[in-house]
Amino acid sequence: MGRIRGGLGRFRKDRMATKSKLEQAVEQRAADLNDAQRELVMSQFSVYKKNAARISQINDQLDAVNARTVTTRDEVREKQAFRASLTYEQTQLTTANSKIAAELFVFLKEE
Repeated sequence: MGRIRGGLGRFRKDRMATKSKLEQAVEQRAADLNDAQRELVMSQFSVYKKNAARISQINDQLDAVNARTVTTRDEVREKQAFRASLTYEQTQLTTANSKIAAELFVFLKEE
């Protein structure tokens, strides 16, 4: 499971980055919106991208924490607490991004 979770949000070096469906929708349809709507969409999409970048950082940190060897009970507790903190933040950001994406897809739907 750690391998799968650690790989989300990142691309292997031999794979090209592809645009998400959300990014494609924003690029294709935002231009057709009025100025206020476009500003709202772009603002929400900016937050979405920042959250995605932080999720990727968290995944890297989780990989590092999981690989770290601990020997004492205090180190085990510290490792568990740090991992729990990262996982909590990751979950919060993932939930926020899911909500943002759902709202944007509704807003950007083709009429």
